[in-house]
Amino acid sequence: MNPRHAAHLDRTVRIELLRARAALEREALAANVAEVGRSLGPLALLSGATRSRGGSLLMQGIGMLRQYPFLLSSLTALFARGAAASGGVARGAGRAVKWGGLGVIAWQAWRLWLGAQRRAASSRDSTPFR
Repeated sequence: MNPRHAAHLDRTVRIELLRARAALEREALAANVAEVGRSLGPLALLSGATRSRGGSLLMQGIGMLRQYPFLLSSLTALFARGAAASGGVARGAGRAVKWGGLGVIAWQAWRLWLGAQRRAASSRDSTPFR
C-alpha cells in the first residue's frame, strides 16, 4: 500500500470517528436537556411538593411563584378586594367567583397529584423483581 494512500485512509477514518463521536455527544446533550426540562416542569415541581414538608414546601412554593409569575398574578386577582366591585358584580357573586376559582385550582392540583401517583404506581408495577 502506498504510504500516501495509507495516510489519506487514516485521516478519513479519523474524521469519521470524530463525526460519530460528535453525533453521540449531541444525542447525549439532547437527552440531558430533555431530562432537565422534565424535572423543572410544573408537574414534577408539584409532585415534589407533595413529598416535601414544612419549610421546604414553603420554599418550593416561593420557587414556583418565581418561575411562574402568572400564578401570583392570578392569585392576587382572585383575592383582590376591589375585583368584585369594579366589575359591577354583586358582593355575593364575587365571593362565589373567588371560591369557585379556589375550587378549580384545588381540583386541578388533585388531578395532577393523582396522575403522578398512578404513573409512579404503574412504573413500580412494570419493573421486574430481581
